Order: sequence, then C-alpha cells, then structure tokens
Amino acid sequence: MRGSLVIAVIAGCGPSHVTPAALPTFPDPPPSYDSRIVTLRTALGRAGIRLDMRGLEVRTSSCDDPGNARTADVCAVCELAAESDHLDGTTLEAITRAFDRYPTSVLSAANIQHVSLCNRIEYQQNTDQVGATAKLHGIEEAANLDRRPAGTADPSGHRLLISVEYFTEGYDPTSAFTVDDVVHHEVFHMLDAELMRDTWPDDPEWRLQNPIGFQYAKPVKETTRPHGFVNVYATTNDIEDRASVFEILMSHPDNLCSLASNDVILRTKIQIVWTRVAAVEGDAFLRKQASCVDWIAEIQAPHVLPAPGPLEAEGFLAAHKLTTGHVPAADTHWLRPPDPLAQ
Repeated sequence: MRGSLVIAVIAGCGPSHVTPAALPTFPDPPPSYDSRIVTLRTALGRAGIRLDMRGLEVRTSSCDDPGNARTADVCAVCELAAESDHLDGTTLEAITRAFDRYPTSVLSAANIQHVSLCNRIEYQQNTDQVGATAKLHGIEEAANLDRRPAGTADPSGHRLLISVEYFTEGYDPTSAFTVDDVVHHEVFHMLDAELMRDTWPDDPEWRLQNPIGFQYAKPVKETTRPHGFVNVYATTNDIEDRASVFEILMSHPDNLCSLASNDVILRTKIQIVWTRVAAVEGDAFLRKQASCVDWIAEIQAPHVLPAPGPLEAEGFLAAHKLTTGHVPAADTHWLRPPDPLAQ
C-alpha cells in the first residue's frame, strides 16, 4: 500500500499539459499616405515616368504653341497637388491599380514622361462643349467639367494630367465616373498620338466605320447614345471616340461587350483599337482585362499593324467624302477598306 501511494504522489507531481493562451492578433495597419505615394511613383517609374506633385502649376503645350496639330485646342492649366495635401488614399490606390494594368512596354510606347496630379485643371479658353460631359457622366459636379476637366493629355509635352477635384470622397468602383476611367482615357490619347502619328488627329480608316452621313460635332448634338458609339461624348470627334472605346474596354468591359453584341459598327471599332494597341505588346493584357471580347483572334507580340491594301472601287472614296465632308489626299495607298464585320 505504501508503495502504491508513493507512486500516486509522484505521478501527481508530473509536468502540466495546459495549453498556453493564444496571443492577441491585430489586423495590418492600412497603408500610410506616404507609402501610397511611393507605390504610385514605383508603378510609373518602371516606364521612366515621373510623378509631378510639387510646384505651383503646369501648363499644357498648347498654351505656348496653339497652332501645333499635336496639341489640344485649348490651354489647360494644372494646379499641382502637393504631397502635403494628403489626397484621398483610396483614390491614389485606384490610380496606381489603373497604371499597373499596363505592361511597361505599352506605357513606354505612349511616350509619357510626366504624370501630373492636380488639385484642379482649368481650361483658359472656352471649350464650346458646355453640358456635354454633364450629359455623359450625370454627376452633380459635371457642369464644371467643361471648364475644369478630370483629366487631359498633352502628347506634344509628353504629359498626362489627372485632376483629383472630383474624387475627394473616396473610391467607389460602382460609380458611373471613376478615376480609373480618367486614367485609361488619357493613356489612350497619349498612345494613340504616338502609334498613329501619320493619321492623328484625322483618321480616315476610323471615320469610315461610322454610319453613312454621320458627322462629329462639338458641342455634341446627340442626347442618347447613337448606334456605333459607346456614349454621347464619343460623337465629339474621332480622337474622343477612340479614347472612349478604350476607356470602357479597360474599365467596364462587360458593359462594352453588351453594347457591341448587336452593334457591328462598334464591334469593328473595338477591333481597330484592340489591334492597334496589341501592336506593342500583343493582346494578352487586353484579353485578361476584357475576356468577353471573343470575336478577335489572338494577336502575338509584337506585330506590325496590318499592311494597308489598295482602295477598292470609287465607292470607298465616295463614302469617305459623305462621312467626313472631304476627299482623302492623293497619297491614300495606305488606306484599307472597312473591316468585314461592318459589311
């Protein structure tokens, strides 16, 4: 008995197997304002693009050279945001994500040397576009956009300007008008001007896709989206038409595919934009962004834009004259007939 008792006592004094209490865990802190700025600078820096956020203002090339065909038709002045302004963090993240969608080669091809973040951008001349943007975006501040745009491109100055004036309340991806839209729209303007130097801003191939008899107008005459266009603003001119197609391709691809499902003109315009952009890097990044565009064959990188064929029949020139109001110059060997989808 005594031996058994000793054994029991010794066993009772053994080591405890109590599980230690778990240490408390805390969520990672949100990125700081400074870290968001650094991330944006890094996203741009891979393509040699400088982020401008210091100084008083930036003026577009048209302010000093209004007759240059590669400058906008108005002088735009950007009131630069300072790093001390503490811009909305979610808006900065959205801008970074938008630029991150592009392969470095595409940003480099656009020849963007500066991205200016502006507290506001203001046109110094009357744009004659009163109400057009308001009709397009349907937001309370839209009336101001005709004098104070949310973004503008300056191909001659190799500068892209983004205004944060309309994006101070945080980022809402479901909004009808987001900073993503601005980035993609203006990036395409820069890319378009570089890739299509010989036909920018007047693009006969593009104009020939429009409905017979249609003419671009500024200010816009349409109140609802016409057949062949992604929105009312696209009817301003062929430059804005192309940029609007690309903007929605990158920001709202499902909406774009829905519009194009019964619109062969729009499908052809999408194909033209797609093919031109894919000339730089192939279409892998486009297909990742807009997988619903399934009517365009895969394009490898890089490739040369399709070699233009001879004009087919005098009706081609006649249609161009009816659409644009003028006959192309004598050197028209590079023009090619409209895509078969539109026929």
